[in-house]
Amino acid sequence: MSGDKGNSPALKSAIRQVLSGEVESYEVIYNHIDRPLRAFIASHYYWAGPEFVDEVAVRTHEYALSRLSEYDATKSSPTTWLCWLSRSVASQAMREWYGPRFVQYDEAVHEAWSATVAGPAEIYEERRLSRVLAEEKSLLPADDRQSVELHDEAGRTFAESAEASGLSVMQVRYRRRRALAVLKRRLREREVRPVEEDSTSAPVWRGRDWTDPDDFCAPTVAVLPDGPDTLVGAAVAADKEESAE
Repeated sequence: MSGDKGNSPALKSAIRQVLSGEVESYEVIYNHIDRPLRAFIASHYYWAGPEFVDEVAVRTHEYALSRLSEYDATKSSPTTWLCWLSRSVASQAMREWYGPRFVQYDEAVHEAWSATVAGPAEIYEERRLSRVLAEEKSLLPADDRQSVELHDEAGRTFAESAEASGLSVMQVRYRRRRALAVLKRRLREREVRPVEEDSTSAPVWRGRDWTDPDDFCAPTVAVLPDGPDTLVGAAVAADKEESAE
């Protein structure tokens, strides 16, 4: 092809195979591009840390896999294309990681505003959902079902899930995404009420323990209510007495 910038025969072949339905062939693309892609992300977002770089890299591969038909080899190489995709993915990740509100988690406040114990209706619905979900999950292909069981139920990382199942990381991620999409569609068909997604940016406090220059605190995320803005009733009187003292 004249002006073809994706000049690696292995990459050309892998792209054709993926587009024809052989998703496993994306592993060739992953192995060829992942290192320079991570280097590109790290050069632009070095201040966000290695976990952010890893998150953006993985999500960029997933995005590229789903949009591979849009790649034009006459305009850029596959590596350049993924690097540009990563800028958009990173912007989305930034909005998710660093929301508009930054507050420190306060256990006392959180407990005071936490929800009460679920009632009979909520318990019944939860049990029904679990039963229906188990039924539908049992109907999934073995590899798809295993990917969900290892990552979502057993809490293993994608790398650990891949090692346990004998698949590649990309294969595990793809099969899990496909399984969850099938489960979502089937649950809707059975009129199972979906869980509403909270689109509110979680308040995050990211701080550093200044008593130890080498110790960074782990981020603590909690959705906390804003609470009353002003004191009312007896609280006002108590506050005035404390002020007078």
